[in-house]
Amino acid sequence: MRIIKLSFIIAVALLNIAAMPLPDGWRNPTAKETSQDWRNDKHHRYLSVKSDFNGDGITDEAKFLVKQRGQGLALFAFVSQGKEFRRFMLDELEDVGWLEVMGIDLAPKGKHTTACGKGYFDCDPGEPKQVTLTWPSINYFKEESASSFFYWHEKSKKFKRVWISD
Repeated sequence: MRIIKLSFIIAVALLNIAAMPLPDGWRNPTAKETSQDWRNDKHHRYLSVKSDFNGDGITDEAKFLVKQRGQGLALFAFVSQGKEFRRFMLDELEDVGWLEVMGIDLAPKGKHTTACGKGYFDCDPGEPKQVTLTWPSINYFKEESASSFFYWHEKSKKFKRVWISD
């Protein structure tokens, strides 16, 4: 009985993600906008990732969206908050052309050395040399270049960003 209840909860959560409306004024990227060869080695084409980002047992999603009017690209995360999902805009870029080189993937839980911890630059006051991810997080990167992680900070109920490479 317990397995049936858990299966039902997971199924409902997945349906909520699938049916979740996009924010007003935003759309999914087109196939033409995301036709770069480097995207071919992942089924999600480095455009969206799903995992439990906040540790509540419900699958969350992060994805790129494009402004419907004018130029613009943003990385959004949709995170379960009880019976509904809360939307977070994690980063916004003014030129949709950035979509040619920007991607996301999952960052595994565990200890990771940050960019300043690797000596790429001096750590700012309060910036960690190492971060421990409690749950899988969002690896946000420029292809063949810089990357950062967006990870869930339980105390503030928001994402924090840490640079991993420059």
